[in-house]
Amino acid sequence: MKPLNEHWTDMLFYFSKLFNVPLTKPDWVSVNLTLKCNLNCNMCNTCYLIKNELTTEEIKEIMDQVHEWDISVFNPLGGEPFVRKDIIKILKYARNLGLETSITTNGTLINNEIAAELARLNKVNMNFSVDGLEKRHDSIRGKGVFRKAVNAIKLIRKHEKELIKKAEESLKIETFHPKKITINCIIHDKNLNEILPLIEYVKRIGVNKIQFLTLFRHPGKKSDTLFVKKERFKELDKSIDRLVRYIKKDKSKFGYVNSIKDLELMKDYYKGNLKPKKVKCYNGLKELYINADGNVMMCNGKLDFLDGFAGNIRENNLKEIWKSKKAREMRKKVKKCKKACLQDCYLRRDSDSLLKILSGISKSFIYHNLKRSG
Repeated sequence: MKPLNEHWTDMLFYFSKLFNVPLTKPDWVSVNLTLKCNLNCNMCNTCYLIKNELTTEEIKEIMDQVHEWDISVFNPLGGEPFVRKDIIKILKYARNLGLETSITTNGTLINNEIAAELARLNKVNMNFSVDGLEKRHDSIRGKGVFRKAVNAIKLIRKHEKELIKKAEESLKIETFHPKKITINCIIHDKNLNEILPLIEYVKRIGVNKIQFLTLFRHPGKKSDTLFVKKERFKELDKSIDRLVRYIKKDKSKFGYVNSIKDLELMKDYYKGNLKPKKVKCYNGLKELYINADGNVMMCNGKLDFLDGFAGNIRENNLKEIWKSKKAREMRKKVKKCKKACLQDCYLRRDSDSLLKILSGISKSFIYHNLKRSG
């Protein structure tokens, strides 16, 4: 049964969306640690050089503010975060603050030594970008990339097993909990027939769950070459239908980040039929998103995150930026958005319906009162 305070948070987000004002803190803070990357992926419009990227101390200061604000989740992003030489130091600092951290990586820079360090970091979870089986993935991200990512996952699990064995043998060693490893897979024009085989494969190598993503439509940019084409719409429908049936029948403990409803909406998304009213966007409310130069970003209503900024953490603290006039003006642009997207980072389904929230509060209140009365 969901705690009452979580229902209350759901309600605050509902009214935040309704009135376009932040009535509560974000669910998490995300930071592009760098926009440098060691790969040149076909669909990437993200990576470019930024002068004067955030220093180690500046990132630590951000994490201190996240902790003081009582936000439990911190997401280091990129670019490729493992390009930074101080990445383990940053992750250790997050762990020591008690922040729940999920770092997203292509996995290619994780060698045996780094994998051993990562294995020791409780509360630091991993998201690996994998967009198909070996041949397909490498055709998008580069030769040998798939094997390097898989090897990184196997190395982390290997070191975790060693730590678990030591923990069982000696009471002096802290109890160890394996990290959650998630695959981020973009559904695109070239991998529609590989979705289920990919799920079966990653289950075997120790992955806990999978998240399916969609491409943003940016005509003329690299990502558009992988956008599902009209002649592939029938195959898209079949692929999503197969995936939904598979998930419904899957009795394993493997997890799926996307809801069935949102997976089925991917059909309309790629066909250009998805309307904003079907997917309420909480951009600028659910997440506080910081770029590698310290600028706080939001969507401009046209899926451009570099068209103006809400502030910079080198000039103001997170709370000040969150409630600033600039942030308010940017949220107005988000409110007017005519383009629907299905990015989980901006969906908050638990806050979509006031009726469901009130029903949940009622049930939770009755349940907890009965539990207290014995």
